[in-house]
Amino acid sequence: MPCDIIHCGRKDANVRYNLCITLVVLIVAVFAGTPGAGEIDPQAIDSYLKGLFLEARYDLVHAYSFYSYADRQAPNNERITLRLAYVTLKMGDHEKARLYADRLIELGRFETDAQMILTEIDYKLGNNAAALERLLKLRERDDVEQFEVLKLLARVYLELERVDDAKKALEEANAIFSGDLFVHYRLGFIYMDSGEIDKAIQAFENAIEISPGLASAHLALASLLRHAGRTEEAKRAYVSALQLEPANQTAFREFMDFLVENEDYTAGIEFLEPLYEEGGLEQGGELTLGNLYYRSGRVEDAKRVFERVTEKHGENPFLLRILSDIEMESGNLHTAYTYLTKLVAAEPDSFTHYIGLLLIADGLVGNPSGPQEEVHMPEEEVLHYLERAEATLDIESAEENYFLGLLHRRRGNLDKAEVFLLRAERLDPGERRTAVELASLFEDRGQFDEALERIIPQHERYPEDVSLMNFYGYLLAEKGADLVRAEGLLREALQREPENGYFLDSLGWIKFKQADYGTALGILQRATGLVGNDAVIWEHLGDTYRKLGRVTEAVEAYRKSLGADPARDAVKDKLHEIEPGANPSEK
Repeated sequence: MPCDIIHCGRKDANVRYNLCITLVVLIVAVFAGTPGAGEIDPQAIDSYLKGLFLEARYDLVHAYSFYSYADRQAPNNERITLRLAYVTLKMGDHEKARLYADRLIELGRFETDAQMILTEIDYKLGNNAAALERLLKLRERDDVEQFEVLKLLARVYLELERVDDAKKALEEANAIFSGDLFVHYRLGFIYMDSGEIDKAIQAFENAIEISPGLASAHLALASLLRHAGRTEEAKRAYVSALQLEPANQTAFREFMDFLVENEDYTAGIEFLEPLYEEGGLEQGGELTLGNLYYRSGRVEDAKRVFERVTEKHGENPFLLRILSDIEMESGNLHTAYTYLTKLVAAEPDSFTHYIGLLLIADGLVGNPSGPQEEVHMPEEEVLHYLERAEATLDIESAEENYFLGLLHRRRGNLDKAEVFLLRAERLDPGERRTAVELASLFEDRGQFDEALERIIPQHERYPEDVSLMNFYGYLLAEKGADLVRAEGLLREALQREPENGYFLDSLGWIKFKQADYGTALGILQRATGLVGNDAVIWEHLGDTYRKLGRVTEAVEAYRKSLGADPARDAVKDKLHEIEPGANPSEK
Protein backbone atom coordinates (compact mmCIF):
# COMPACT_ATOMS: atom_id res chain seq x y z
CA MET A 1 0.00 0.00 0.00
CA PRO A 2 2.74 2.57 0.71
CA CYS A 3 4.10 2.05 -2.81
CA ASP A 4 0.66 2.88 -4.30
CA ILE A 5 0.59 6.05 -2.26
CA ILE A 6 4.06 7.03 -3.45
CA HIS A 7 3.13 6.47 -7.07
CA CYS A 8 -0.17 8.30 -6.61
CA GLY A 9 1.56 11.65 -7.08
CA ARG A 10 2.78 10.61 -10.56
CA LYS A 11 -0.69 10.06 -12.01
CA ASP A 12 -3.01 12.63 -13.46
CA ALA A 13 -5.29 14.54 -11.09
CA ASN A 14 -8.44 12.41 -11.66
CA VAL A 15 -6.68 9.11 -11.22
CA ARG A 16 -4.87 10.44 -8.16
CA TYR A 17 -8.14 11.67 -6.63
CA ASN A 18 -9.97 8.40 -7.27
CA LEU A 19 -7.10 6.28 -5.95
CA CYS A 20 -6.74 8.31 -2.79
CA ILE A 21 -10.52 8.20 -2.14
CA THR A 22 -10.35 4.42 -2.59
CA LEU A 23 -7.47 4.16 -0.13
CA VAL A 24 -9.30 6.27 2.44
CA VAL A 25 -12.37 4.06 2.09
CA LEU A 26 -10.22 0.97 2.58
CA ILE A 27 -8.48 2.43 5.61
CA VAL A 28 -11.83 3.44 7.14
CA ALA A 29 -13.10 -0.07 6.51
CA VAL A 30 -10.04 -1.55 8.18
CA PHE A 31 -10.32 0.76 11.18
CA ALA A 32 -14.03 0.11 11.41
CA GLY A 33 -13.31 -3.59 11.51
CA THR A 34 -10.99 -3.21 14.45
CA PRO A 35 -12.56 -4.45 17.71
CA GLY A 36 -13.19 -1.61 20.11
CA ALA A 37 -12.38 0.97 17.50
CA GLY A 38 -15.58 2.95 18.13
CA GLU A 39 -16.05 6.12 16.18
CA ILE A 40 -13.21 6.68 13.69
CA ASP A 41 -11.34 9.96 13.93
CA PRO A 42 -10.65 11.27 10.41
CA GLN A 43 -7.49 12.95 11.70
CA ALA A 44 -6.20 9.57 12.93
CA ILE A 45 -6.77 8.11 9.46
CA ASP A 46 -5.07 11.08 7.81
CA SER A 47 -2.04 10.82 10.12
CA TYR A 48 -1.87 7.06 9.64
CA LEU A 49 -1.82 7.47 5.85
CA LYS A 50 0.89 10.12 6.04
CA GLY A 51 2.88 7.84 8.34
CA LEU A 52 2.66 5.00 5.81
CA PHE A 53 3.86 7.30 3.03
CA LEU A 54 6.83 8.57 5.05
CA GLU A 55 7.76 5.10 6.32
CA ALA A 56 7.85 3.87 2.72
CA ARG A 57 10.31 6.69 1.98
CA TYR A 58 12.29 5.66 5.08
CA ASP A 59 11.66 9.03 6.68
CA LEU A 60 11.24 7.25 10.00
CA VAL A 61 11.33 10.22 12.36
CA HIS A 62 8.44 11.99 10.64
CA ALA A 63 6.57 8.73 10.15
CA TYR A 64 6.82 8.12 13.89
CA SER A 65 5.41 11.60 14.58
CA PHE A 66 2.33 10.98 12.44
CA TYR A 67 1.80 7.47 13.84
CA SER A 68 2.07 8.88 17.37
CA TYR A 69 -0.55 11.51 16.59
CA ALA A 70 -2.81 8.84 15.10
CA ASP A 71 -2.26 6.74 18.24
CA ARG A 72 -3.39 9.61 20.44
CA GLN A 73 -6.51 10.12 18.32
CA ALA A 74 -7.31 6.40 18.21
CA PRO A 75 -5.77 4.82 21.37
CA ASN A 76 -5.04 1.10 21.34
CA ASN A 77 -5.72 0.72 17.63
CA GLU A 78 -3.80 -2.44 16.78
CA ARG A 79 -2.77 -1.34 13.27
CA ILE A 80 -1.36 1.96 14.46
CA THR A 81 0.39 0.18 17.33
CA LEU A 82 1.89 -2.33 14.86
CA ARG A 83 3.32 0.48 12.69
CA LEU A 84 4.71 2.21 15.78
CA ALA A 85 6.42 -1.04 16.81
CA TYR A 86 8.01 -1.51 13.37
CA VAL A 87 9.09 2.12 13.00
CA THR A 88 10.71 2.31 16.43
CA LEU A 89 12.45 -1.00 15.74
CA LYS A 90 13.87 0.40 12.49
CA MET A 91 14.93 3.57 14.34
CA GLY A 92 16.84 1.47 16.88
CA ASP A 93 14.64 2.58 19.80
CA HIS A 94 14.38 -0.92 21.20
CA GLU A 95 12.72 0.12 24.46
CA LYS A 96 9.75 1.74 22.71
CA ALA A 97 9.53 -1.06 20.15
CA ARG A 98 9.30 -3.58 22.99
CA LEU A 99 6.53 -1.53 24.70
CA TYR A 100 4.47 -1.39 21.49
CA ALA A 101 5.02 -5.12 20.82
CA ASP A 102 3.94 -5.98 24.38
CA ARG A 103 0.84 -3.82 23.92
CA LEU A 104 -0.07 -5.79 20.77
CA ILE A 105 0.18 -9.04 22.72
CA GLU A 106 -2.06 -7.59 25.43
CA LEU A 107 -4.55 -6.45 22.79
CA GLY A 108 -4.56 -9.96 21.35
CA ARG A 109 -3.90 -9.02 17.71
CA PHE A 110 -0.86 -9.28 15.43
CA GLU A 111 0.74 -11.51 18.06
CA THR A 112 3.00 -13.17 15.48
CA ASP A 113 4.32 -9.80 14.30
CA ALA A 114 4.81 -8.77 17.91
CA GLN A 115 6.76 -11.92 18.71
CA MET A 116 8.99 -11.40 15.64
CA ILE A 117 9.62 -7.80 16.70
CA LEU A 118 10.55 -8.92 20.22
CA THR A 119 12.83 -11.60 18.75
CA GLU A 120 14.50 -9.01 16.51
CA ILE A 121 15.05 -6.78 19.55
CA ASP A 122 16.67 -9.64 21.49
CA TYR A 123 18.87 -10.45 18.49
CA LYS A 124 19.99 -6.85 18.03
CA LEU A 125 20.73 -6.47 21.74
CA GLY A 126 22.84 -9.66 21.68
CA ASN A 127 20.33 -11.72 23.70
CA ASN A 128 20.69 -14.63 21.29
CA ALA A 129 19.55 -17.30 23.71
CA ALA A 130 16.23 -15.45 24.29
CA ALA A 131 15.86 -14.83 20.54
CA LEU A 132 16.47 -18.51 19.81
CA GLU A 133 13.88 -19.59 22.38
CA ARG A 134 11.22 -17.34 20.83
CA LEU A 135 12.05 -18.51 17.30
CA LEU A 136 11.87 -22.19 18.17
CA LYS A 137 8.39 -21.60 19.64
CA LEU A 138 7.35 -19.74 16.48
CA ARG A 139 8.61 -22.70 14.41
CA GLU A 140 5.97 -24.88 16.10
CA ARG A 141 3.05 -22.66 15.15
CA ASP A 142 0.94 -23.17 12.05
CA ASP A 143 -0.22 -19.55 11.78
CA VAL A 144 3.28 -18.13 11.31
CA GLU A 145 4.97 -17.30 8.01
CA GLN A 146 7.95 -19.61 8.38
CA PHE A 147 10.17 -17.95 5.75
CA GLU A 148 10.86 -14.86 7.86
CA VAL A 149 11.24 -17.01 10.99
CA LEU A 150 13.86 -19.17 9.24
CA LYS A 151 15.79 -16.14 8.02
CA LEU A 152 16.00 -14.67 11.50
CA LEU A 153 16.73 -18.09 12.95
CA ALA A 154 19.71 -18.43 10.57
CA ARG A 155 21.05 -15.04 11.70
CA VAL A 156 20.80 -16.08 15.35
CA TYR A 157 22.50 -19.40 14.66
CA LEU A 158 25.34 -17.58 12.90
CA GLU A 159 25.79 -15.31 15.91
CA LEU A 160 25.96 -18.43 18.07
CA GLU A 161 28.48 -19.95 15.60
CA ARG A 162 26.12 -22.84 14.91
CA VAL A 163 26.91 -22.74 11.20
CA ASP A 164 25.43 -26.12 10.30
CA ASP A 165 22.10 -25.15 11.91
CA ALA A 166 22.20 -21.79 10.09
CA LYS A 167 22.85 -23.60 6.82
CA LYS A 168 19.82 -25.90 7.33
CA ALA A 169 17.60 -22.94 8.21
CA LEU A 170 18.66 -21.01 5.11
CA GLU A 171 18.24 -24.01 2.82
CA GLU A 172 14.74 -24.58 4.23
CA ALA A 173 13.93 -20.88 3.75
CA ASN A 174 15.18 -21.10 0.15
CA ALA A 175 12.87 -24.05 -0.47
CA ILE A 176 9.95 -21.89 0.61
CA PHE A 177 10.97 -18.83 -1.43
CA SER A 178 13.98 -18.85 -3.77
CA GLY A 179 14.08 -15.15 -4.57
CA ASP A 180 15.56 -13.70 -1.38
CA LEU A 181 18.91 -11.91 -1.58
CA PHE A 182 19.94 -12.46 2.04
CA VAL A 183 19.36 -16.21 1.85
CA HIS A 184 21.50 -16.73 -1.25
CA TYR A 185 24.18 -14.30 -0.08
CA ARG A 186 24.64 -15.92 3.34
CA LEU A 187 24.46 -19.43 1.88
CA GLY A 188 27.21 -18.44 -0.54
CA PHE A 189 29.62 -17.67 2.28
CA ILE A 190 28.61 -20.74 4.27
CA TYR A 191 29.19 -22.99 1.25
CA MET A 192 32.47 -21.22 0.56
CA ASP A 193 33.74 -21.83 4.10
CA SER A 194 32.72 -25.49 3.98
CA GLY A 195 34.50 -26.02 0.65
CA GLU A 196 31.30 -26.61 -1.35
CA ILE A 197 32.57 -24.46 -4.19
CA ASP A 198 29.99 -25.31 -6.83
CA LYS A 199 27.10 -24.61 -4.44
CA ALA A 200 28.75 -21.37 -3.32
CA ILE A 201 29.17 -20.23 -6.92
CA GLN A 202 25.50 -20.96 -7.63
CA ALA A 203 24.41 -19.11 -4.50
CA PHE A 204 26.34 -15.95 -5.41
CA GLU A 205 25.12 -16.13 -9.01
CA ASN A 206 21.56 -16.26 -7.65
CA ALA A 207 22.27 -13.29 -5.36
CA ILE A 208 23.64 -11.30 -8.31
CA GLU A 209 20.59 -12.18 -10.42
CA ILE A 210 18.39 -10.75 -7.65
CA SER A 211 20.61 -7.73 -7.02
CA PRO A 212 23.02 -7.08 -9.93
CA GLY A 213 24.49 -4.04 -8.19
CA LEU A 214 25.81 -5.95 -5.16
CA ALA A 215 29.58 -5.52 -5.63
CA SER A 216 30.50 -7.78 -2.70
CA ALA A 217 28.65 -10.70 -4.34
CA HIS A 218 30.55 -10.15 -7.60
CA LEU A 219 33.82 -10.10 -5.65
CA ALA A 220 33.01 -13.28 -3.72
CA LEU A 221 31.98 -14.97 -6.97
CA ALA A 222 35.23 -13.88 -8.62
CA SER A 223 37.29 -15.40 -5.80
CA LEU A 224 35.40 -18.68 -6.07
CA LEU A 225 35.70 -18.86 -9.85
CA ARG A 226 39.41 -18.13 -9.50
CA HIS A 227 39.73 -21.00 -7.02
CA ALA A 228 37.80 -23.27 -9.41
CA GLY A 229 40.14 -22.41 -12.28
CA ARG A 230 37.41 -20.72 -14.31
CA THR A 231 39.74 -17.92 -15.31
CA GLU A 232 37.73 -15.97 -17.87
CA GLU A 233 34.58 -16.00 -15.73
CA ALA A 234 36.61 -14.88 -12.72
CA LYS A 235 38.06 -12.01 -14.73
CA ARG A 236 34.58 -10.83 -15.75
CA ALA A 237 33.37 -11.02 -12.14
CA TYR A 238 36.34 -8.96 -10.90
CA VAL A 239 35.70 -6.34 -13.58
CA SER A 240 32.01 -6.18 -12.58
CA ALA A 241 32.92 -5.70 -8.92
CA LEU A 242 35.30 -2.86 -9.77
CA GLN A 243 32.87 -1.20 -12.16
CA LEU A 244 30.32 -1.14 -9.34
CA GLU A 245 32.83 -0.01 -6.71
CA PRO A 246 35.92 1.52 -8.36
CA ALA A 247 37.36 2.47 -4.94
CA ASN A 248 37.11 -1.06 -3.52
CA GLN A 249 40.75 -1.70 -2.64
CA THR A 250 40.15 -5.35 -1.74
CA ALA A 251 38.65 -6.02 -5.18
CA PHE A 252 41.45 -4.06 -6.84
CA ARG A 253 44.23 -5.95 -5.04
CA GLU A 254 42.62 -9.33 -5.64
CA PHE A 255 42.11 -8.59 -9.33
CA MET A 256 45.70 -7.46 -9.79
CA ASP A 257 47.02 -10.51 -7.92
CA PHE A 258 44.81 -12.68 -10.09
CA LEU A 259 46.19 -11.15 -13.30
CA VAL A 260 49.79 -11.50 -12.12
CA GLU A 261 49.12 -15.09 -11.02
CA ASN A 262 47.85 -15.89 -14.52
CA GLU A 263 50.55 -13.75 -16.16
CA ASP A 264 47.72 -11.85 -17.85
CA TYR A 265 49.65 -8.59 -17.68
CA THR A 266 48.03 -7.23 -20.83
CA ALA A 267 44.52 -7.38 -19.32
CA GLY A 268 45.73 -5.54 -16.24
CA ILE A 269 47.42 -2.89 -18.34
CA GLU A 270 44.33 -2.45 -20.51
CA PHE A 271 42.22 -2.01 -17.38
CA LEU A 272 44.56 0.46 -15.65
CA GLU A 273 46.00 2.48 -18.54
CA PRO A 274 42.90 4.58 -19.27
CA LEU A 275 42.51 5.37 -15.57
CA TYR A 276 46.18 6.32 -15.37
CA GLU A 277 46.00 8.61 -18.39
CA GLU A 278 42.90 10.29 -16.94
CA GLY A 279 44.66 10.75 -13.60
CA GLY A 280 42.13 8.51 -11.89
CA LEU A 281 44.58 6.13 -10.24
CA GLU A 282 45.77 6.44 -6.68
CA GLN A 283 49.41 5.77 -5.84
CA GLY A 284 48.77 2.05 -5.27
CA GLY A 285 47.16 1.74 -8.71
CA GLU A 286 50.03 3.57 -10.39
CA LEU A 287 52.53 1.27 -8.72
CA THR A 288 50.51 -1.73 -9.86
CA LEU A 289 50.48 -0.48 -13.44
CA GLY A 290 54.24 0.04 -13.32
CA ASN A 291 54.68 -3.46 -11.95
CA LEU A 292 52.54 -4.91 -14.76
CA TYR A 293 54.58 -3.03 -17.36
CA TYR A 294 57.75 -4.38 -15.76
CA ARG A 295 56.52 -7.98 -15.67
CA SER A 296 55.34 -7.81 -19.28
CA GLY A 297 58.79 -6.65 -20.43
CA ARG A 298 57.81 -3.01 -21.04
CA VAL A 299 60.68 -1.76 -18.91
CA GLU A 300 60.75 1.81 -20.22
CA ASP A 301 57.02 2.23 -19.60
CA ALA A 302 57.51 0.86 -16.09
CA LYS A 303 60.33 3.33 -15.45
CA ARG A 304 58.19 6.19 -16.76
CA VAL A 305 55.37 5.34 -14.35
CA PHE A 306 57.63 4.79 -11.34
CA GLU A 307 59.56 7.99 -11.99
CA ARG A 308 56.28 9.91 -12.27
CA VAL A 309 55.13 8.42 -8.95
CA THR A 310 58.46 9.47 -7.44
CA GLU A 311 58.01 13.03 -8.72
CA LYS A 312 54.47 13.22 -7.30
CA HIS A 313 54.99 11.49 -3.97
CA GLY A 314 58.72 11.59 -3.38
CA GLU A 315 61.16 8.73 -3.02
CA ASN A 316 60.23 5.87 -0.74
CA PRO A 317 61.84 2.46 -0.14
CA PHE A 318 59.26 0.57 -2.19
CA LEU A 319 59.86 2.72 -5.26
CA LEU A 320 63.62 2.73 -4.82
CA ARG A 321 63.62 -1.06 -4.56
CA ILE A 322 61.64 -1.49 -7.79
CA LEU A 323 63.75 1.05 -9.65
CA SER A 324 66.97 -0.61 -8.49
CA ASP A 325 65.73 -3.97 -9.78
CA ILE A 326 64.76 -2.46 -13.13
CA GLU A 327 68.09 -0.70 -13.55
CA MET A 328 70.02 -3.80 -12.51
CA GLU A 329 68.21 -5.94 -15.08
CA SER A 330 68.87 -3.30 -17.72
CA GLY A 331 72.61 -3.34 -16.95
CA ASN A 332 72.48 0.17 -15.53
CA LEU A 333 74.56 -0.93 -12.57
CA HIS A 334 75.77 2.47 -11.40
CA THR A 335 72.19 3.80 -11.39
CA ALA A 336 71.08 0.71 -9.47
CA TYR A 337 73.97 1.23 -7.07
CA THR A 338 72.76 4.80 -6.43
CA TYR A 339 69.25 3.60 -5.60
CA LEU A 340 70.58 0.83 -3.35
CA THR A 341 72.78 3.20 -1.35
CA LYS A 342 69.71 5.36 -0.75
CA LEU A 343 67.84 2.26 0.37
CA VAL A 344 70.63 1.36 2.79
CA ALA A 345 70.39 4.84 4.28
CA ALA A 346 66.58 4.60 4.55
CA GLU A 347 66.44 0.99 5.76
CA PRO A 348 69.79 0.12 7.37
CA ASP A 349 68.49 -3.17 8.74
CA SER A 350 67.40 -4.65 5.41
CA PHE A 351 69.50 -7.63 4.33
CA THR A 352 68.23 -7.41 0.73
CA HIS A 353 69.77 -4.00 0.05
CA TYR A 354 73.26 -5.10 1.10
CA ILE A 355 73.03 -8.26 -1.00
CA GLY A 356 72.09 -6.18 -4.05
CA LEU A 357 75.19 -4.03 -3.58
CA LEU A 358 77.40 -7.08 -3.04
CA LEU A 359 76.08 -8.83 -6.15
CA ILE A 360 76.97 -5.72 -8.16
CA ALA A 361 80.42 -5.52 -6.55
CA ASP A 362 81.22 -9.17 -7.37
CA GLY A 363 79.91 -8.94 -10.93
CA LEU A 364 77.11 -11.43 -10.34
CA VAL A 365 74.34 -9.40 -12.00
CA GLY A 366 75.77 -9.23 -15.50
CA ASN A 367 77.79 -6.70 -17.41
CA PRO A 368 77.21 -2.93 -17.31
CA SER A 369 75.24 -1.45 -20.21
CA GLY A 370 78.11 0.98 -20.89
CA PRO A 371 81.24 2.54 -19.38
CA GLN A 372 79.16 5.12 -17.49
CA GLU A 373 77.32 2.31 -15.69
CA GLU A 374 80.42 0.52 -14.40
CA VAL A 375 80.75 0.30 -10.63
CA HIS A 376 84.12 0.21 -8.84
CA MET A 377 83.62 -0.20 -5.11
CA PRO A 378 86.62 0.12 -2.78
CA GLU A 379 87.38 -3.12 -0.94
CA GLU A 380 86.62 -1.53 2.43
CA GLU A 381 83.15 -0.58 1.20
CA VAL A 382 82.51 -4.13 0.01
CA LEU A 383 83.69 -5.58 3.32
CA HIS A 384 81.43 -3.14 5.18
CA TYR A 385 78.40 -4.27 3.15
CA LEU A 386 79.33 -7.92 3.71
CA GLU A 387 79.57 -7.32 7.45
CA ARG A 388 76.20 -5.53 7.49
CA ALA A 389 74.61 -8.34 5.47
CA GLU A 390 75.77 -10.86 8.07
CA ALA A 391 74.46 -8.63 10.89
CA THR A 392 70.98 -8.33 9.29
CA LEU A 393 70.72 -11.96 8.18
CA ASP A 394 67.56 -13.86 9.09
CA ILE A 395 69.26 -17.01 10.34
CA GLU A 396 66.14 -19.09 9.52
CA SER A 397 65.99 -17.93 5.89
CA ALA A 398 67.38 -20.48 3.45
CA GLU A 399 67.59 -17.89 0.69
CA GLU A 400 69.53 -15.35 2.75
CA ASN A 401 71.97 -18.00 3.95
CA TYR A 402 72.42 -19.13 0.34
CA PHE A 403 73.34 -15.63 -0.83
CA LEU A 404 75.90 -15.15 1.91
CA GLY A 405 77.39 -18.55 1.14
CA LEU A 406 77.54 -17.68 -2.56
CA LEU A 407 79.30 -14.36 -1.91
CA HIS A 408 81.82 -15.82 0.53
CA ARG A 409 82.68 -18.67 -1.86
CA ARG A 410 83.22 -16.28 -4.75
CA ARG A 411 85.58 -14.29 -2.53
CA GLY A 412 87.48 -17.42 -1.51
CA ASN A 413 86.17 -17.54 2.08
CA LEU A 414 85.37 -21.24 1.81
CA ASP A 415 85.01 -21.98 5.53
CA LYS A 416 82.49 -19.16 6.03
CA ALA A 417 80.73 -20.07 2.81
CA GLU A 418 80.34 -23.66 4.00
CA VAL A 419 78.65 -22.55 7.24
CA PHE A 420 76.02 -20.50 5.42
CA LEU A 421 75.45 -23.00 2.62
CA LEU A 422 75.08 -25.99 4.94
CA ARG A 423 72.54 -24.01 6.97
CA ALA A 424 70.64 -23.14 3.79
CA GLU A 425 70.70 -26.83 2.82
CA ARG A 426 69.31 -27.82 6.23
CA LEU A 427 66.53 -25.21 6.00
CA ASP A 428 65.53 -26.15 2.44
CA PRO A 429 66.80 -29.67 1.66
CA GLY A 430 67.33 -30.45 -2.00
CA GLU A 431 67.06 -26.82 -3.18
CA ARG A 432 68.91 -26.73 -6.47
CA ARG A 433 70.91 -23.50 -6.21
CA THR A 434 72.23 -24.40 -2.78
CA ALA A 435 73.16 -27.93 -3.87
CA VAL A 436 75.10 -26.66 -6.90
CA GLU A 437 76.88 -23.98 -4.86
CA LEU A 438 77.87 -26.49 -2.18
CA ALA A 439 79.09 -28.89 -4.87
CA SER A 440 81.21 -26.06 -6.34
CA LEU A 441 82.64 -25.30 -2.89
CA PHE A 442 83.60 -28.95 -2.33
CA GLU A 443 85.06 -29.04 -5.84
CA ASP A 444 87.23 -26.02 -4.95
CA ARG A 445 88.54 -28.01 -1.98
CA GLY A 446 89.04 -31.20 -3.96
CA GLN A 447 86.31 -32.96 -1.96
CA PHE A 448 84.77 -34.62 -4.98
CA ASP A 449 82.72 -37.23 -3.11
CA GLU A 450 80.94 -34.49 -1.13
CA ALA A 451 80.38 -32.56 -4.36
CA LEU A 452 78.93 -35.61 -6.10
CA GLU A 453 76.60 -36.24 -3.14
CA ARG A 454 74.89 -32.94 -4.05
CA ILE A 455 74.99 -33.16 -7.84
CA ILE A 456 73.86 -36.76 -8.43
CA PRO A 457 70.42 -36.24 -6.78
CA GLN A 458 69.97 -33.03 -8.74
CA HIS A 459 70.79 -34.79 -12.01
CA GLU A 460 68.30 -37.54 -11.14
CA ARG A 461 65.68 -34.92 -10.39
CA TYR A 462 66.41 -32.88 -13.55
CA PRO A 463 67.79 -35.45 -16.04
CA GLU A 464 67.33 -33.12 -19.03
CA ASP A 465 69.37 -30.27 -17.54
CA VAL A 466 72.55 -30.01 -19.62
CA SER A 467 74.38 -27.84 -17.08
CA LEU A 468 73.94 -30.60 -14.48
CA MET A 469 75.14 -33.18 -17.01
CA ASN A 470 78.26 -31.10 -17.53
CA PHE A 471 78.97 -30.59 -13.83
CA TYR A 472 78.36 -34.26 -13.02
CA GLY A 473 80.68 -35.43 -15.79
CA TYR A 474 83.37 -32.89 -14.89
CA LEU A 475 83.32 -33.94 -11.20
CA LEU A 476 83.77 -37.59 -12.24
CA ALA A 477 86.71 -36.52 -14.39
CA GLU A 478 88.27 -34.53 -11.52
CA LYS A 479 87.86 -37.53 -9.24
CA GLY A 480 89.25 -39.79 -11.96
CA ALA A 481 86.41 -42.28 -11.56
CA ASP A 482 83.83 -43.76 -13.94
CA LEU A 483 85.23 -41.85 -16.91
CA VAL A 484 83.05 -43.80 -19.33
CA ARG A 485 79.98 -42.49 -17.51
CA ALA A 486 81.51 -39.00 -17.47
CA GLU A 487 82.13 -39.07 -21.23
CA GLY A 488 78.58 -40.26 -21.89
CA LEU A 489 77.16 -37.34 -19.90
CA LEU A 490 79.25 -34.78 -21.81
CA ARG A 491 78.51 -36.26 -25.20
CA GLU A 492 74.79 -36.06 -24.42
CA ALA A 493 75.18 -32.45 -23.30
CA LEU A 494 77.11 -31.53 -26.44
CA GLN A 495 74.49 -33.12 -28.67
CA ARG A 496 72.14 -30.43 -27.36
CA GLU A 497 74.66 -27.57 -27.25
CA PRO A 498 77.50 -28.47 -29.63
CA GLU A 499 79.04 -24.98 -29.51
CA ASN A 500 79.23 -24.72 -25.73
CA GLY A 501 82.91 -24.11 -24.97
CA TYR A 502 82.58 -25.06 -21.31
CA PHE A 503 81.06 -28.43 -22.19
CA LEU A 504 83.91 -28.97 -24.66
CA ASP A 505 86.42 -28.15 -21.91
CA SER A 506 84.84 -30.82 -19.67
CA LEU A 507 84.96 -33.40 -22.47
CA GLY A 508 88.57 -32.46 -23.25
CA TRP A 509 89.48 -32.86 -19.59
CA ILE A 510 87.82 -36.29 -19.52
CA LYS A 511 89.92 -37.34 -22.54
CA PHE A 512 92.98 -35.95 -20.72
CA LYS A 513 92.14 -38.13 -17.70
CA GLN A 514 91.81 -41.09 -20.08
CA ALA A 515 95.35 -40.29 -21.28
CA ASP A 516 94.01 -39.62 -24.79
CA TYR A 517 96.05 -36.41 -25.02
CA GLY A 518 95.81 -35.98 -28.78
CA THR A 519 92.01 -36.05 -28.73
CA ALA A 520 92.00 -33.84 -25.63
CA LEU A 521 94.19 -31.26 -27.38
CA GLY A 522 91.86 -30.82 -30.33
CA ILE A 523 88.80 -30.50 -28.12
CA LEU A 524 90.47 -28.00 -25.75
CA GLN A 525 91.79 -25.87 -28.60
CA ARG A 526 88.26 -25.62 -29.90
CA ALA A 527 87.01 -24.74 -26.40
CA THR A 528 89.48 -21.84 -26.05
CA GLY A 529 88.36 -20.55 -29.45
CA LEU A 530 84.74 -20.50 -28.30
CA VAL A 531 85.18 -19.20 -24.76
CA GLY A 532 88.31 -17.08 -24.96
CA ASN A 533 89.63 -15.68 -21.71
CA ASP A 534 88.89 -18.50 -19.23
CA ALA A 535 91.65 -19.38 -16.76
CA VAL A 536 90.61 -23.03 -16.23
CA ILE A 537 90.38 -23.89 -19.93
CA TRP A 538 93.81 -22.36 -20.62
CA GLU A 539 95.26 -24.32 -17.70
CA HIS A 540 93.78 -27.55 -19.08
CA LEU A 541 95.23 -26.76 -22.49
CA GLY A 542 98.63 -26.04 -20.87
CA ASP A 543 98.54 -29.39 -19.05
CA THR A 544 97.76 -31.17 -22.33
CA TYR A 545 100.61 -29.44 -24.22
CA ARG A 546 102.92 -30.37 -21.37
CA LYS A 547 101.93 -34.05 -21.55
CA LEU A 548 102.62 -33.96 -25.29
CA GLY A 549 106.05 -32.42 -24.64
CA ARG A 550 105.18 -29.12 -26.33
CA VAL A 551 106.71 -26.95 -23.61
CA THR A 552 106.68 -23.59 -25.38
CA GLU A 553 102.96 -23.88 -26.11
CA ALA A 554 102.35 -25.08 -22.55
CA VAL A 555 104.12 -21.98 -21.17
CA GLU A 556 102.04 -19.73 -23.41
CA ALA A 557 98.80 -21.42 -22.29
CA TYR A 558 99.75 -21.10 -18.60
CA ARG A 559 100.53 -17.43 -19.05
CA LYS A 560 97.13 -16.89 -20.64
CA SER A 561 95.55 -18.70 -17.71
CA LEU A 562 97.28 -16.32 -15.28
CA GLY A 563 96.28 -13.37 -17.44
CA ALA A 564 92.66 -14.35 -16.93
CA ASP A 565 93.11 -15.02 -13.19
CA PRO A 566 96.44 -13.88 -11.64
CA ALA A 567 95.58 -15.52 -8.31
CA ARG A 568 95.85 -19.10 -9.57
CA ASP A 569 98.79 -20.33 -7.51
CA ALA A 570 98.66 -23.85 -8.96
CA VAL A 571 99.29 -22.45 -12.44
CA LYS A 572 102.22 -20.37 -11.15
CA ASP A 573 103.74 -23.53 -9.69
CA LYS A 574 103.35 -25.38 -13.01
CA LEU A 575 104.99 -22.51 -14.87
CA HIS A 576 107.95 -22.50 -12.46
CA GLU A 577 108.34 -26.26 -12.92
CA ILE A 578 108.74 -25.78 -16.66
CA GLU A 579 110.81 -22.57 -16.49
CA PRO A 580 112.43 -22.20 -13.07
CA GLY A 581 112.79 -18.52 -12.16
CA ALA A 582 110.41 -17.38 -14.87
CA ASN A 583 108.21 -14.34 -14.18
CA PRO A 584 104.59 -15.57 -14.48
CA SER A 585 103.40 -12.17 -15.64
CA GLU A 586 105.97 -11.99 -18.41
CA LYS A 587 104.39 -12.15 -21.85
